[in-house]
Amino acid sequence: MHRQGFYVEELSKVSRLITNYQLPITGTYTHFASAKDINYPTYTEIQFKKFLEAIKILENSGGKNLIKHAAATGEHYLGAGVGRGEPVTIRAFAETAKRLSGSPTRLDFGALPYREGELMRACADVTLLRRLGWPGARPLEEGLRETIAWEREHRTR
Repeated sequence: MHRQGFYVEELSKVSRLITNYQLPITGTYTHFASAKDINYPTYTEIQFKKFLEAIKILENSGGKNLIKHAAATGEHYLGAGVGRGEPVTIRAFAETAKRLSGSPTRLDFGALPYREGELMRACADVTLLRRLGWPGARPLEEGLRETIAWEREHRTR
């Protein structure tokens, strides 16, 4: 076991144990800790390839419709899951999530003055993911709809 999970080399054994206890395999994630370090781009590439390998192992072990999440710390990041490399304003994202979830939350953009440098839109840099063969993600609305449905089905209160 690693700091917060398992090494790819351990996954087959771990998957068998999980299956023996009749626990569902619902998802996997990775964190690209070195993605913003331009001095070591190959480390992130290797990590992403291992992530894809882990997904195959989990799917072959009975994981169905796995939730897959990949993220990175810092100003340069990789996008996976919802990210498609298409810019979206934070406002459009929030309004879409509110509409799809049926949330009664009141969105009041502009109620406070915007701060200098405040993020107004986001766009995942999927250049590396595409180069590594990532097929692309779902459109924003479809990804949010699936995420909300999964969350409703699995959340505990």
